[in-house]
Amino acid sequence: MGIRKTPRFLAGVSAIAMLGAAGCGEQTVDTGGSQPEAVDEGQPDVLPETTGEVEQEGPQAVDYRMAGEGEGEGGAPSGGEMGIDPVAAANDPVIYLTALEVMRAHYIAGLDALEAGERSAGAEMFSHPISEIYVDLEPVIVERGVDSFMDALTQASVAPYQGASDEEIEARVDAVLEAIDRAEAAAPQAEDMSAVRARVLADLVERAALQYEFAAAEDAPEGAFLDGYGFAETAQRWAERHLEAIAADHAGFADAARDALGVLATAYPGPVSPDDLALPVADVLAANEPVQQTVSGL
Repeated sequence: MGIRKTPRFLAGVSAIAMLGAAGCGEQTVDTGGSQPEAVDEGQPDVLPETTGEVEQEGPQAVDYRMAGEGEGEGGAPSGGEMGIDPVAAANDPVIYLTALEVMRAHYIAGLDALEAGERSAGAEMFSHPISEIYVDLEPVIVERGVDSFMDALTQASVAPYQGASDEEIEARVDAVLEAIDRAEAAAPQAEDMSAVRARVLADLVERAALQYEFAAAEDAPEGAFLDGYGFAETAQRWAERHLEAIAADHAGFADAARDALGVLATAYPGPVSPDDLALPVADVLAANEPVQQTVSGL
């Protein structure tokens, strides 16, 4: 399979720094001092497993290999990070690009949370993708001629704990996003790149819809809502870059995606979870359904 299950990485600043130095693997580090408390937000950002039959109501899981519900602490579903099979990512542009866009979603959500005054929540988002996505994806990125950007990731993750100003944090996150752009420019290619980009968009839409469902079910919905906001915002940005070209080849999918993005914009007006969600969960899930149905035929 393309994506393997791994536990969520929510270590403190010292652990992040050690991870940056090591540049590989997952590790548990006793830093011995005070550090930010690990928060298990109890929700997946990932699609259902696609290696077997999936029992669920509504549309079937998207059949490409950016999949697998990871588990967080105590067996609870984790927040969207996953191990990457480098061989699969090296050959499948959907896996490769989706992994990078999942990373992007965390940095977008974290920066917007920071700007909204949720500094702790924003800071956590900057560390999540490092061990769970990037350390596995890095060999593929480097093999494709892109410089490692572990240092940029580490600098962004530690900045909120180093007393950096909001402007400095934003600059470090921007450096990460620029590195993601460079990595995406070197993505493996397929005969129908419009279909590839449609599948990436469908993945982001489904993640956002599922996170909304999890947020509605949680007593403390902030984490799930912020994750979902990141996916919704990233989906919108991806659509701004690619949906016109997708529509030229796959008009039915593009129509469904536009409708879903409109619903997600209403569902996620900002990074902070409101006291009352803007839309019924059923409406958000229903908007996702035709996206998954149409993308399955591409």
